[in-house]
Amino acid sequence: MSNNRTFSVSEVNALVPRLEAAFRRMIELRREIGARANEIERLGFGTFGQGGPEPREVVERRQILEGRVSELEDQVNLIGELGGILTDLDLGLVDFPTEIDGERVFLCWQFGEATVSHYHALDAGFAGRRAIRGSHAVPTKH
Repeated sequence: MSNNRTFSVSEVNALVPRLEAAFRRMIELRREIGARANEIERLGFGTFGQGGPEPREVVERRQILEGRVSELEDQVNLIGELGGILTDLDLGLVDFPTEIDGERVFLCWQFGEATVSHYHALDAGFAGRRAIRGSHAVPTKH
């Protein structure tokens, strides 16, 4: 973690609507990126261009593809700007640094969850998720 910013459960919960919207948009963009790449390949061209002249329809599809990739990157960057660490795009996992009972941990939110309800040790990852309970419900902030 590059900075010492920590988040409370309520702060992450306040971000959930924006995170949800970002992931919904990323799902749409990933589908469209795949479809556009397939269109270009069906026309007999590589997804990233081959350096030679291409028919106008391929150039247009490639421009749209590049625009969608840029939009996807913007959504990923938005999560970082909100303070989250995107740990798995496919699973929709975002971690937020916090401190619980004096220990630095990550609040772990997954796309589809209405609120952040789990955390894990810095080195544990998704498999080490533990439910937030009792005194853990409001992590201390520093």
